[in-house]
Amino acid sequence: MRRIVMLFSVAVMAVFAFSAVAVSAASADVTKILPEPTEAAPLTATLSESAEGHDLTTGGLEIRCGRTSGSETWTTANLGTWNLLFTECTGALSTVCTGEGDPSGLISARGEVHFWLALLMTGTAEKETTELIGALVLLLKESGVAKPSNFTCVNPKKTIEERAVVNGCLAAQVLPASLNALIKEAKEEFAEWKSGETKTLQVLPQGTTSEINCLPTASVNGGAAELLALAGSYVANNFKKGGKELTIELMNP
Repeated sequence: MRRIVMLFSVAVMAVFAFSAVAVSAASADVTKILPEPTEAAPLTATLSESAEGHDLTTGGLEIRCGRTSGSETWTTANLGTWNLLFTECTGALSTVCTGEGDPSGLISARGEVHFWLALLMTGTAEKETTELIGALVLLLKESGVAKPSNFTCVNPKKTIEERAVVNGCLAAQVLPASLNALIKEAKEEFAEWKSGETKTLQVLPQGTTSEINCLPTASVNGGAAELLALAGSYVANNFKKGGKELTIELMNP
């Protein structure tokens, strides 16, 4: 069974401090999707998982799900919405995990998506370095309001119950082959730096010169928030505008 779970968003935690790469506002402004989508003529795409992965917190909470599918709708060159549905979701000790308001074993999530620059952790644990990358940044946020994702894992006898609230920001690297070229599909990768810690810790919002933290977290049974990491690969394809399929370019400095 594939290991995977959520791509989530908006709470910011200043947990790690490291030297950021200085980026000019001009370079940030040339990160965009072409042809540029608009609210009147949005760009849509389908999302699917292309390789198995897993989701793990620093405290050891792990959720495994089966197939994952979803979609994106872009209304500007850098902003859109996303939704994903995770199926056959289970936790430890034979628990079944279900999203708030979802059928048993299903977890749905949605929010904003941005095409921004990000800093990817590279090097080694002993000598950390960073690399500037193009990234899709997923937020659990709708109309400017944070909307955490809630789910519960329960065993058949209902003697175990874990309630989790996921917040924060999670960034997927757009792989180099999908940048600065006409493409029919974009390949994206969520990577883990070390157990429970995501590899992409900071992002650069459009039109800014300062990075902000991008750290997904999970709180279990009302406990303190723990860092959350997702490792997995996804494909965005079937790009359409006005009902017509087309190729796009993810422009990145």
